[in-house]
Amino acid sequence: KQAFIDKYYALATEITTAVDKLTSANEVAGNVQQLDDENKELKEKSAEVKKQIAEIRKLIFDEPVQGIRRDPSTISNLLGNLRGRISGSYKPVSQPQEYAYSKLETNWKPVQEKINEFFSNDWKDYQDFVDGLNLVLVKDF
Repeated sequence: KQAFIDKYYALATEITTAVDKLTSANEVAGNVQQLDDENKELKEKSAEVKKQIAEIRKLIFDEPVQGIRRDPSTISNLLGNLRGRISGSYKPVSQPQEYAYSKLETNWKPVQEKINEFFSNDWKDYQDFVDGLNLVLVKDF
């Protein structure tokens, strides 16, 4: 059972790391956008990158709505479902626990690929664009 729990925590850590990376990228795009409010192209590219990050985050978290909404296909809900199945049992790993892990892993892989593709392509293009602007980070007084 401990090996199964370790496997769960390894996957949870992988997901958490990816979400943290998306959150940081979103903050960076917002901060870069504020460096030069008059640059229209920078505003557009920053907004586009933030929109792409938001679309990826929708695959991980439920969209905020008024009331209760639990989309069983989001990664956060699948992760919570698996955690609930693990924590309530001291018995050997059961078929529902294995199924919950398998479903989470299967649904996570395409999201992980989208995240990796975003950082390899779109984020890299954005980074190159921003680097080419030679923005002034410290103003002369």
